[in-house]
Amino acid sequence: MIDIREEPLYKNLKKLMFDSYSLNLISNKDEFKEEILKLYNIKDYVWLDELDFGDFKLSGSDRYIIFFVDLVKHFKFNLEDIKDKRILDIGPSSGGTSLLFLALGAKEVITVEPDCYNISRMKFLSKSFNLNLYPKQLTFEKFEDKDGFDFINCYGVFYFIKNQKMALSKMYNLLTPNGKLFLETKTNEEPGNVKSKELEQWLTNINFKFEKVYYHVRSFFIAKQKG
Repeated sequence: MIDIREEPLYKNLKKLMFDSYSLNLISNKDEFKEEILKLYNIKDYVWLDELDFGDFKLSGSDRYIIFFVDLVKHFKFNLEDIKDKRILDIGPSSGGTSLLFLALGAKEVITVEPDCYNISRMKFLSKSFNLNLYPKQLTFEKFEDKDGFDFINCYGVFYFIKNQKMALSKMYNLLTPNGKLFLETKTNEEPGNVKSKELEQWLTNINFKFEKVYYHVRSFFIAKQKG
Protein backbone atom coordinates (compact mmCIF):
# COMPACT_ATOMS: atom_id res chain seq x y z
CA MET A 1 0.00 0.00 0.00
CA ILE A 2 1.33 3.42 -0.97
CA ASP A 3 1.92 5.86 1.89
CA ILE A 4 -0.59 8.69 1.41
CA ARG A 5 2.26 11.16 1.97
CA GLU A 6 3.96 9.82 -1.14
CA GLU A 7 0.94 10.45 -3.34
CA PRO A 8 1.22 13.35 -5.85
CA LEU A 9 -1.92 15.10 -4.52
CA TYR A 10 -0.57 15.16 -0.97
CA LYS A 11 2.73 16.60 -2.18
CA ASN A 12 0.95 19.19 -4.34
CA LEU A 13 -1.23 20.34 -1.45
CA LYS A 14 1.76 20.57 0.83
CA LYS A 15 3.57 22.70 -1.75
CA LEU A 16 0.48 24.89 -2.14
CA MET A 17 0.51 25.52 1.61
CA PHE A 18 4.22 26.34 1.51
CA ASP A 19 3.78 28.75 -1.41
CA SER A 20 0.67 30.40 0.05
CA TYR A 21 2.17 31.01 3.48
CA SER A 22 5.79 31.59 2.62
CA LEU A 23 7.91 33.66 4.94
CA ASN A 24 8.82 35.71 1.85
CA LEU A 25 5.32 37.20 2.00
CA ILE A 26 6.03 38.70 5.42
CA SER A 27 7.68 42.11 5.67
CA ASN A 28 9.13 41.67 9.16
CA LYS A 29 10.23 38.03 9.20
CA ASP A 30 12.00 38.09 12.58
CA GLU A 31 9.03 39.65 14.34
CA PHE A 32 6.65 37.16 12.72
CA LYS A 33 8.81 34.19 13.71
CA GLU A 34 9.12 35.35 17.30
CA GLU A 35 5.37 35.88 17.71
CA ILE A 36 4.22 32.68 15.97
CA LEU A 37 6.63 30.58 18.03
CA LYS A 38 5.21 32.13 21.20
CA LEU A 39 1.71 31.24 20.09
CA TYR A 40 2.63 27.66 19.20
CA ASN A 41 4.98 26.81 22.04
CA ILE A 42 2.32 26.48 24.71
CA LYS A 43 3.22 23.70 27.12
CA ASP A 44 1.17 20.50 27.08
CA TYR A 45 -0.92 21.62 24.12
CA VAL A 46 -1.98 18.99 21.55
CA TRP A 47 -3.65 18.95 18.12
CA LEU A 48 -1.61 21.69 16.54
CA ASP A 49 -1.34 21.65 12.76
CA GLU A 50 2.00 21.36 11.04
CA LEU A 51 3.05 24.50 9.15
CA ASP A 52 6.24 24.94 7.11
CA PHE A 53 7.45 28.49 6.55
CA GLY A 54 10.72 27.49 4.91
CA ASP A 55 13.18 29.08 7.34
CA PHE A 56 11.45 27.29 10.20
CA LYS A 57 8.70 24.76 10.71
CA LEU A 58 5.95 24.38 13.30
CA SER A 59 5.63 20.74 14.23
CA GLY A 60 2.21 19.18 14.50
CA SER A 61 -0.30 17.04 12.64
CA ASP A 62 -0.72 16.90 8.86
CA ARG A 63 -4.22 15.42 9.16
CA TYR A 64 -5.71 18.56 7.61
CA ILE A 65 -3.86 17.81 4.36
CA ILE A 66 -4.94 14.17 4.51
CA PHE A 67 -8.55 15.40 4.85
CA PHE A 68 -8.34 17.07 1.42
CA VAL A 69 -6.66 14.03 -0.09
CA ASP A 70 -9.55 11.90 1.23
CA LEU A 71 -12.08 14.30 -0.33
CA VAL A 72 -10.56 13.68 -3.74
CA LYS A 73 -9.60 10.02 -3.32
CA HIS A 74 -12.78 8.63 -1.80
CA PHE A 75 -15.40 11.13 -2.99
CA LYS A 76 -13.96 12.30 -6.34
CA PHE A 77 -14.45 15.83 -5.05
CA ASN A 78 -13.19 18.55 -7.36
CA LEU A 79 -11.04 20.94 -5.31
CA GLU A 80 -11.71 23.63 -7.94
CA ASP A 81 -15.24 23.81 -6.52
CA ILE A 82 -13.83 25.51 -3.42
CA LYS A 83 -12.96 28.66 -5.37
CA ASP A 84 -14.99 31.76 -4.44
CA LYS A 85 -17.01 29.83 -1.86
CA ARG A 86 -18.00 30.91 1.65
CA ILE A 87 -17.02 28.23 4.15
CA LEU A 88 -17.75 27.47 7.80
CA ASP A 89 -15.00 25.44 9.47
CA ILE A 90 -16.15 23.94 12.77
CA GLY A 91 -13.46 23.20 15.35
CA PRO A 92 -10.39 23.49 13.08
CA SER A 93 -7.88 23.43 15.96
CA SER A 94 -5.06 25.81 14.98
CA GLY A 95 -6.57 26.36 11.53
CA GLY A 96 -4.88 24.00 9.08
CA THR A 97 -8.06 23.16 7.16
CA SER A 98 -9.11 26.81 7.11
CA LEU A 99 -5.74 27.89 5.70
CA LEU A 100 -5.88 25.23 3.01
CA PHE A 101 -9.45 26.16 2.05
CA LEU A 102 -8.19 29.72 1.49
CA ALA A 103 -5.11 28.56 -0.40
CA LEU A 104 -7.48 26.66 -2.71
CA GLY A 105 -9.35 29.89 -3.46
CA ALA A 106 -12.19 30.11 -0.94
CA LYS A 107 -13.80 33.54 -0.79
CA GLU A 108 -13.81 33.58 3.01
CA VAL A 109 -13.63 31.14 5.89
CA ILE A 110 -15.42 31.58 9.21
CA THR A 111 -14.10 29.35 11.99
CA VAL A 112 -15.94 28.31 15.13
CA GLU A 113 -13.42 27.30 17.77
CA PRO A 114 -13.83 27.48 21.58
CA ASP A 115 -10.12 27.37 22.42
CA CYS A 116 -8.69 30.84 23.03
CA TYR A 117 -5.13 29.81 22.08
CA ASN A 118 -6.22 28.43 18.71
CA ILE A 119 -8.21 31.61 18.08
CA SER A 120 -5.11 33.70 18.83
CA ARG A 121 -3.04 31.62 16.39
CA MET A 122 -5.60 31.95 13.61
CA LYS A 123 -6.10 35.67 14.17
CA PHE A 124 -2.35 36.24 14.02
CA LEU A 125 -1.97 34.26 10.79
CA SER A 126 -4.99 35.99 9.26
CA LYS A 127 -3.54 39.42 10.03
CA SER A 128 0.00 38.47 8.97
CA PHE A 129 -1.04 37.12 5.56
CA ASN A 130 -4.04 39.43 5.05
CA LEU A 131 -6.52 36.56 4.83
CA ASN A 132 -10.30 36.46 4.68
CA LEU A 133 -10.20 34.24 7.76
CA TYR A 134 -12.54 35.18 10.59
CA PRO A 135 -12.10 33.13 13.78
CA LYS A 136 -14.99 33.15 16.27
CA GLN A 137 -14.31 32.01 19.83
CA LEU A 138 -17.45 30.12 20.76
CA THR A 139 -19.05 26.70 20.51
CA PHE A 140 -21.05 25.75 17.45
CA GLU A 141 -24.24 25.71 19.52
CA LYS A 142 -23.89 29.48 20.08
CA PHE A 143 -22.90 30.37 16.51
CA GLU A 144 -25.29 32.41 14.36
CA ASP A 145 -25.11 33.61 10.75
CA LYS A 146 -27.60 35.08 8.27
CA ASP A 147 -25.73 34.85 4.95
CA GLY A 148 -25.38 31.08 4.52
CA PHE A 149 -22.43 28.89 3.59
CA ASP A 150 -21.58 26.98 0.42
CA PHE A 151 -19.63 24.41 2.45
CA ILE A 152 -19.60 23.45 6.11
CA ASN A 153 -16.69 21.39 7.37
CA CYS A 154 -17.04 19.38 10.57
CA TYR A 155 -13.96 17.19 10.66
CA GLY A 156 -13.06 15.15 13.72
CA VAL A 157 -15.06 17.20 16.23
CA PHE A 158 -18.69 16.09 15.87
CA TYR A 159 -18.48 13.75 18.87
CA PHE A 160 -17.67 16.74 21.10
CA ILE A 161 -21.05 18.33 20.31
CA LYS A 162 -23.61 17.59 23.03
CA ASN A 163 -26.88 17.80 21.09
CA GLN A 164 -25.84 16.24 17.80
CA LYS A 165 -29.27 16.03 16.17
CA MET A 166 -29.90 19.71 16.83
CA ALA A 167 -26.42 20.54 15.51
CA LEU A 168 -27.09 18.70 12.24
CA SER A 169 -30.36 20.61 11.78
CA LYS A 170 -28.50 23.84 12.41
CA MET A 171 -25.85 22.90 9.83
CA TYR A 172 -28.58 22.19 7.29
CA ASN A 173 -30.16 25.60 7.89
CA LEU A 174 -26.82 27.38 7.67
CA LEU A 175 -26.13 25.98 4.20
CA THR A 176 -27.10 27.78 1.01
CA PRO A 177 -29.43 25.85 -1.34
CA ASN A 178 -27.46 22.80 -2.56
CA GLY A 179 -24.64 23.64 -0.12
CA LYS A 180 -22.56 20.71 1.12
CA LEU A 181 -21.62 19.36 4.52
CA PHE A 182 -18.31 17.54 5.04
CA LEU A 183 -18.78 15.42 8.16
CA GLU A 184 -16.14 13.07 9.54
CA THR A 185 -16.49 11.47 12.96
CA LYS A 186 -16.03 8.41 15.13
CA THR A 187 -18.86 5.94 14.61
CA ASN A 188 -17.58 2.88 16.46
CA GLU A 189 -18.86 1.03 19.49
CA GLU A 190 -17.18 3.28 22.07
CA PRO A 191 -19.62 4.86 24.57
CA GLY A 192 -20.91 8.22 23.37
CA ASN A 193 -20.25 7.61 19.68
CA VAL A 194 -23.23 7.59 17.36
CA LYS A 195 -23.41 4.52 15.11
CA SER A 196 -22.91 4.89 11.36
CA LYS A 197 -26.40 3.85 10.28
CA GLU A 198 -27.98 5.92 13.03
CA LEU A 199 -26.10 9.00 11.83
CA GLU A 200 -27.18 8.28 8.26
CA GLN A 201 -30.79 8.16 9.43
CA TRP A 202 -30.44 11.46 11.29
CA LEU A 203 -29.09 13.14 8.19
CA THR A 204 -31.85 11.65 6.05
CA ASN A 205 -34.57 12.76 8.47
CA ILE A 206 -33.22 16.32 8.37
CA ASN A 207 -33.53 16.21 4.56
CA PHE A 208 -29.87 15.96 3.63
CA LYS A 209 -29.15 14.16 0.39
CA PHE A 210 -26.13 11.86 0.48
CA GLU A 211 -23.51 12.28 -2.21
CA LYS A 212 -21.35 9.55 -0.75
CA VAL A 213 -20.47 7.83 2.50
CA TYR A 214 -17.05 6.34 3.22
CA TYR A 215 -16.48 3.92 6.10
CA HIS A 216 -13.11 3.01 7.52
CA VAL A 217 -12.06 3.26 11.17
CA ARG A 218 -14.21 6.39 11.19
CA SER A 219 -17.09 7.50 8.99
CA PHE A 220 -16.87 10.31 6.44
CA PHE A 221 -19.97 11.79 4.82
CA ILE A 222 -20.59 14.35 2.11
CA ALA A 223 -24.23 15.39 2.29
CA LYS A 224 -25.99 18.08 0.27
CA GLN A 225 -28.77 20.41 1.29
CA LYS A 226 -31.80 19.85 -0.92
CA GLY A 227 -32.16 23.27 -2.52
